[in-house]
Amino acid sequence: MAPGPTFTPGAVFDALADRHDAARWAPSPGGLDDHVDALLAQMAAQGTGSVVALGGGSGPELREFAKLGWSCTLVDTSTRMLALAARRLGPAVRYVQEDAVRYMTVQPERSAGTILHVGEILGYVEDPEGLVRASARAMSADGNLVQTFVDAARMRGRLGESSVRHFSGGYWFLERRDPPLPMAAFDISLVLGWHATHGLEPIHRRLGPGPRCVVVSRLADQPRRSSHEPGSLPPPPHRRGPM
Repeated sequence: MAPGPTFTPGAVFDALADRHDAARWAPSPGGLDDHVDALLAQMAAQGTGSVVALGGGSGPELREFAKLGWSCTLVDTSTRMLALAARRLGPAVRYVQEDAVRYMTVQPERSAGTILHVGEILGYVEDPEGLVRASARAMSADGNLVQTFVDAARMRGRLGESSVRHFSGGYWFLERRDPPLPMAAFDISLVLGWHATHGLEPIHRRLGPGPRCVVVSRLADQPRRSSHEPGSLPPPPHRRGPM
């Protein structure tokens, strides 16, 4: 993958933090965030363990895990996001200001339980495959990787050709212009290929309704489990409108 435009995600998200916090803690009914929140709530309710949210922002993905006594870590580069998360979640969560790839690279092998790449962090880091690789190495045998990202095929129709910068398997585009926020969109086959290359097996996948996708993977060749197993869960209830 070609390197993206030079930018400082933490500084950009400092400027966007309050707006992002308000939107993410009250997702639009029927959207992908609504589906992901329901999925995570079901996972959290099936037991306790450790969970790390990479690029976790103000922490909405951890709300049910923290409430139910999981060991929670939130990693983000934005000072303001971490402050908002601490206000929302309090001392139930450990807060780390660090680049997600660097953080996961130094974690002991098979030491992490549930790992969250929610909030499309895959599209903001300089080495997205490196993030998948490091997460797969650190993930425990009973862990899951929950990952959201922008589907290049679905996003392409919303963008002019002159506004994208292609790489093999996707392209960079400006998610926002003020402040400028570059983001990568990926072919689904590329992301699933990274999962397979680094020993992960998808057990849940959902598209849309917009251009985003969620994939849940576990370590390949692990026996089916009755707990922490989103592949065995029914779809979240359509309690607030159609998905």
